Amino acid sequence: MKTLSVMIDEAGNFDMQLASNPIYCLTLVFHDQNDCIEDQIDYFEKGLVSLGQDPRKAVHTSPLIRREPPYQNMGREEMSKLMALTTIFVKKLPIKYKAFIFNKRESDSYNAFLGKMNSEVRMFIQDNLAFFQSFDNIIIYYDRGQKEISDLLKATFEEIFKPNIEMRLAFQYEYKLLQVADYICTMEYSKEKWDTGRATNSEITFFGSRRLFIKRYYVGLRKLKF
Repeated sequence: MKTLSVMIDEAGNFDMQLASNPIYCLTLVFHDQNDCIEDQIDYFEKGLVSLGQDPRKAVHTSPLIRREPPYQNMGREEMSKLMALTTIFVKKLPIKYKAFIFNKRESDSYNAFLGKMNSEVRMFIQDNLAFFQSFDNIIIYYDRGQKEISDLLKATFEEIFKPNIEMRLAFQYEYKLLQVADYICTMEYSKEKWDTGRATNSEITFFGSRRLFIKRYYVGLRKLKF
């Protein structure tokens, strides 16, 4: 029996009038449940303990970069060590991912934007149908943070693969791979902002420059791309 886990994370919003935030990123992380990741999780959790972090709590990448709760009182060196630990953990995992980058400015309405997203995800599935059909079951893990994404997953994955698919409500503190999806989504979203000259002050402060961001964080993700 082969089961595919699909972890979902997103960055951005659906406000078509918000010109300062035109980019939306949807990230899917794929893991064959036959590939054991206990050693990688053990490494990550021991690393968290050594940094004074509670391994039962999720590491949230965006708040770490922005120095928001629960990281607002963390020193710069501690923040860097926590990000480095998470980066190593992600790169050690037997996973693949697909990040969709959507530009709201390319659609003239909310419905058109949703239609474009739906079409691209469906096309990705169809282009890789043999991969997905090699599994007996598919489980989608998502926290239902945005109704639009829940609807998209139902209209694509659930519709195509039913009855061999389960849509599971899940949260980052429960699943380390959802934290991985959060990390990858944040990095892909940041990469798009660096590439388009829209890096935030928080990203510039944390990463230093686009060159350092690519070298230290993004290059290692390329081998994990679907």
